[in-house]
Order: sequence, then C-alpha cells, then structure tokens
Amino acid sequence: MVTGARTIALGLQVEHQMADLVSWRGDAGEVYMFQSELPYKYANFTAIGYHVEDAVTTHSVVGGGVFSQCL
Repeated sequence: MVTGARTIALGLQVEHQMADLVSWRGDAGEVYMFQSELPYKYANFTAIGYHVEDAVTTHSVVGGGVFSQCL
C-alpha cells in the first residue's frame, strides 16, 4: 500500500499475495517498470493486481504488467 504523495517507484515487483497486490492511495505517483504475478493456484482469487484508489487525481505507470496463469 502506497499512501505518500509524489512517490516514485522504480522496478516495483509483487507476487502471490492473497489481497490486492498494489493499492496506490497517494496523489501524483509514478511507477517505472511494474511486474506482478497473481496467485494462480487459487481459482477463486478475487483481488486486483494493481489498484489506484478513486480519490487519486494523477498517477502514471510506464512498463507495467500483471501476469496470471490459469491451471
């Protein structure tokens, strides 16, 4: 969870968490290269790979991806 304003992340990676992998709540955030993998062993997984809260007014991601493999 990111709550700070004007936060910059370089090479952000998250894998196999059972809740939202990234929850971004700070304004004016920047992410350069985001990679994640959803926990594919759980068919009923309902969380989100990358979530920006509705209250955030500006946010940018360059080179982002969320991977899921269905078994």
